[in-house]
Amino acid sequence: MQTSKDFLHIFLDMGDALLNSGAEIFRVEDTLNRMGYACGAAQMNVFVITSSIVITMEFPEEGARTQTRRIRESGGNDFTKLEQLNDLSRRFCNHPVPAAELRKEFDKININRTKPLWKLLGSLLAACSFAFFLWWKYSGCCCSRIWGCSDLGITAISSSGMHE
Repeated sequence: MQTSKDFLHIFLDMGDALLNSGAEIFRVEDTLNRMGYACGAAQMNVFVITSSIVITMEFPEEGARTQTRRIRESGGNDFTKLEQLNDLSRRFCNHPVPAAELRKEFDKININRTKPLWKLLGSLLAACSFAFFLWWKYSGCCCSRIWGCSDLGITAISSSGMHE
């Protein structure tokens, strides 16, 4: 018999991954609520803000259990990962599986991290494109490259935990 304890940590990880992939707050709350009811919870309460997730689950034969997760990083937008997480939640809601199997599926999706080189190239492309369409000059394009690299560096440093 599955209990809220079995699912709570997986749901917190899933909510964290959804937020860090660019999902909006309501979508994260709705997804976690649906998944909780699909696995047999009698009552689900999910509260999400950009820096915290609070989930309370209650199964019929146990009391309410609440877990809170502080969200310490923002991951930007990763629409591929977001689509994979949404697909996992839909499949789970249609055919609930044990917590161990859900964890295994989630870990397959969550292991995929964007490589820093691709982020750098994406930042450079975005910055140069912006400069090209606004300034139409080579010098503006060079300035935007410098800005794109420095912006990526600042973002990398701030999300690496060096500020703590």
